[in-house]
Amino acid sequence: MILFNFAVVNLFFFNSPNNSVSFENDIVGNEKPSIIKTQGDFSLLQDPFTNNFSDLWEFFNNNYYINRWFDTPTYFREGDVDGDITSDLIFSLDNMLLYDTLLSNEYDGAEILDIYNQLKATPLWYNGAGPGEYGFIESVDSVTETRTYQRNLVDNLMPISLLLDYVPSPSNPTYSEYVIPIIEMFSLTLSPYQFWNDTNQIFMNSNSSSDYFYTESNLYAILTFLEIIEDNKISSLFDSAYQNTENVMETLMNYLWDDIEYGFYNSTTYRSLNPGDENKDLKVNALGIIALIEYWTIIDTIDITYLENAIKTYIKTDESLYQSTPGLYYSGDSNWTPLNFVFDLEANAYMMKACLKLFEATGNITYYERAQDIFNALEDNYYDDVNSGYYKDIDGGVPDTEKNLLSNLRVTEAYLFAVDVYSMTELIATFNGTEELINPEYHFNQETLKINITYRYNTGQFAIYNISSADITYVLKYANGTNFHVAYNTTSINGTNTFYYKIPDTIPIDSGYTILIYANTTYFRMAQIIKSFTIKSGIEYYDGLNYVNSVYQGQKLNVSLRINNTRDEAMDFNFTVESDYVLSDIKQVYINNSLDNSTTIWINFTIDYAAELGISQFHFILRNDTTVFLDYVKDISIENGIQYSNLLYDGAIVEGDLLYVSVTLTNFLNDTHSFNLSFSGKYIYNFVDNLTLAKGEIRTASYELIVSDNIAVDVISMEMNITKSNIVFHNKIVSIAILRKFTINSVSFPSVVSQGSPATFILSVQNNMKIPENFIVRINGREVNTDLIELLPGENRIEVSVIPSANPYDFTTKSYYIVLEDGSGNEISTYYFSVTIQLSIMNLVLFYIMPVMIPIGIVIFFKNKEIKTKLLRR
Repeated sequence: MILFNFAVVNLFFFNSPNNSVSFENDIVGNEKPSIIKTQGDFSLLQDPFTNNFSDLWEFFNNNYYINRWFDTPTYFREGDVDGDITSDLIFSLDNMLLYDTLLSNEYDGAEILDIYNQLKATPLWYNGAGPGEYGFIESVDSVTETRTYQRNLVDNLMPISLLLDYVPSPSNPTYSEYVIPIIEMFSLTLSPYQFWNDTNQIFMNSNSSSDYFYTESNLYAILTFLEIIEDNKISSLFDSAYQNTENVMETLMNYLWDDIEYGFYNSTTYRSLNPGDENKDLKVNALGIIALIEYWTIIDTIDITYLENAIKTYIKTDESLYQSTPGLYYSGDSNWTPLNFVFDLEANAYMMKACLKLFEATGNITYYERAQDIFNALEDNYYDDVNSGYYKDIDGGVPDTEKNLLSNLRVTEAYLFAVDVYSMTELIATFNGTEELINPEYHFNQETLKINITYRYNTGQFAIYNISSADITYVLKYANGTNFHVAYNTTSINGTNTFYYKIPDTIPIDSGYTILIYANTTYFRMAQIIKSFTIKSGIEYYDGLNYVNSVYQGQKLNVSLRINNTRDEAMDFNFTVESDYVLSDIKQVYINNSLDNSTTIWINFTIDYAAELGISQFHFILRNDTTVFLDYVKDISIENGIQYSNLLYDGAIVEGDLLYVSVTLTNFLNDTHSFNLSFSGKYIYNFVDNLTLAKGEIRTASYELIVSDNIAVDVISMEMNITKSNIVFHNKIVSIAILRKFTINSVSFPSVVSQGSPATFILSVQNNMKIPENFIVRINGREVNTDLIELLPGENRIEVSVIPSANPYDFTTKSYYIVLEDGSGNEISTYYFSVTIQLSIMNLVLFYIMPVMIPIGIVIFFKNKEIKTKLLRR
């Protein structure tokens, strides 16, 4: 057992993708597993029932397959031991049951629906002219295509069972594609022209029945209608299915049930309803057990008579027909004595399913053990290990080696139901036997982890069975998923086990510990559960660091913590503060044990000047010897002890000028602090000032920095550093624009002036330097005086006037070359102007009009005088 469980741990858990197992809620193990169909695969999740499925399918697919109609896959029923076909008949039931059993996990709903529609397109489907004249016929001869037109009830119930599992919700667009064929077949079975006898409230075995009502086909009808009721996906069928199920069951119990010897008769006469065949057929009564239990669980759980009759039938069958060697059942006559000595494969498959159904309903392990006996007998005596496939029957200890497809499918049907039962396991685990205890805490080196488990079969509705003698494995894991302890045990007769683990002081304090528990036995699925727990020391931080959210580089601190000790004894500890940037001594402290009162401890420590700024983790640790009892982690922001603010500087300067800079510095440390303040740059002469600030001092430092007088760029950078030794507290880089010494804002000079009028040169110039600058204005190479002596910092206005010409007869264009120079004679700006001379009004009068008008006036004057003289003489 230990070797097996060790293999389980290594194979399944250590090799899992993340070394962990996903889980939901608290109980893991109720999910239905996918069927593993590859024979020979070693898997702890492989059920014992489906090992041969892949070989079984390979045998029938290779030997029984026929492509007779339009590529629709169909299969023969009868063949010999090697798979050679012995009958050319193709049966409707086999070709639908195949997809509800052996291939049920190979296709999705759409594919199943497509296959069903393909089968309807073959000669297996019949369409007549009258009401209800449609459905699947019994068989077709693949050679002659001769059709057996009899339509059996069981064959036409099969489509309902086949499609019902795949019906989607009513909101799904494909809902009607599944529902329509189900309603079609449901209506057919209740057609009074075909199968339903309304007078006796019972089904006929086929559309051509006239003499007897058969129990077997009516039990199939009950089971199919119960599927419709339980599934309840097609609401329009619910009431009819419910009512007819009750009616048929009542008819069977009144006329086909033996209330004295128990069990169902095979058939009853058509008219009188008297027993026609009183034999107690094994297959019929196995179906009867299943139907009685299903009816009880779905229709009438209050009336336990149905369950009691199922149990009585089983007891009678077991007493009368069971043979411990080989572990199988004969069929019986009216007195429950063996009718013959043949062990029929199909009938025993049904009996296995009946035993499983009894176990599911009652939790009585006897029924499950009998199902296991049948399973082992079928595997040992019927299964052909050479060719695959199950033999048809055993007569007198000699197998009939023919391979019947229908019988083999009934075996797989029973095995698939066995897998469902096998899978209904769960593992319940509680700490200290208390369900309310979730994620408990344990003190290391003091307490013991105790966990109680129950491994059980649980249908979730009726039966619970605690599984005894199962292998139990406990795997304890660190928070990172690594295993640190594995233990093995077995469940008691009650399916329980208790695990103890003394918590050592060698495992770290953490809240993420898990214990993975799994239970396994041959005929029940492995179930597993994961429980979480926390390891603590009993030494807990209470408070004291609530307001310690930030510290400064180089700061000395004293902090006090309040500690609770919930252990059994008082203890001595070494107290340290640990971080990448902390200098701390070891302080010895003594902490009393008390649930109500805390102990206050304190410690001094210093923050390194070189501590990296930002959030850092500080560990406040209590150790006893080398064992850590407390590691309280606090995220604390490390900040500069020297802070700066209000950094002011010239945003634009002239090369060679002084750069003004000012900064406010604050010492937040609780002692005097010295440091260097420096300014540098490619075009700035490096400047360093050593400053000392007292505790809490705030100082504003101002400087005038020298800037190079030869700068070839428009923008320069200035870097400020606050440092101590090689430790940089602050670093700041700013950009400064470089201006020309002088900026010309505007310039004006007239292009036309009158003779004798001045032409005024007006220049607005910006002195970008912080000091005045002498200047010279030259016009045509000659220095002229201006109203300004020097260019002051800021905007200046220069005015210079010249008279281009006073000559009244001068109309030429004058040119002027004007140069502005600084005090050193360096040219600031140069201008070329041309001035056109125009005649002034005064010169027009004086020099052009008057010289003409005066002589004319004199002439006129003397002429008038002459005229007047002549008149006087006259």
